[in-house]
Amino acid sequence: LHHARYVDHSTRLQTRAISLLQQGQTERAAVLLEAAITLNPSDSENRVQLATVRRRQGDRVGAAAAGCEAVALGVAANDLNFDALYNVCCDESEIGNHLKAADAVAEAIRIGELSCEAAVASDKRAAALLRHGSCLRHLGLLHDAGLILEKALDMDEDSSEVWAELGLVLAAQGQNEAAVVCQRNVARCNQ
Repeated sequence: LHHARYVDHSTRLQTRAISLLQQGQTERAAVLLEAAITLNPSDSENRVQLATVRRRQGDRVGAAAAGCEAVALGVAANDLNFDALYNVCCDESEIGNHLKAADAVAEAIRIGELSCEAAVASDKRAAALLRHGSCLRHLGLLHDAGLILEKALDMDEDSSEVWAELGLVLAAQGQNEAAVVCQRNVARCNQ
């Protein structure tokens, strides 16, 4: 019973923090979410929301840390979340941790492939493939990056971002003519 009151109070704090976040009050939202985490440390959603707050504050390191904690709680509860993993990828990539980013987005892609279309929309899966290809390029895994980006193009052949990333991969491989074709496709997509 005592624990149930903590969980209930934690949920109310989270709801208030989300409202404050929507109003742009990130500092107050962060304080409430940290209190909610103290009251109910096993709730991954508090950490997902804290990651969002940290991201809005420009603190990508804090966002990545909160996101990784949320993912770890999800793994422990056998409840993986595509969006949480994708956001961890974005945060880790922004701070230069491309290996962690690649691992997170690869798991998000796996979840997206196992989920029905309604659970993870194809545009989200395509964005995850783009991010994965970019991470692999940064890691120097150019062949693998190219394969991933081709999958992304299979999902959305009119994505200028995917064509641009594939062009970078091909140029890094010395395939300059193919890279030029990609740049033409970027221009075509942006018309």
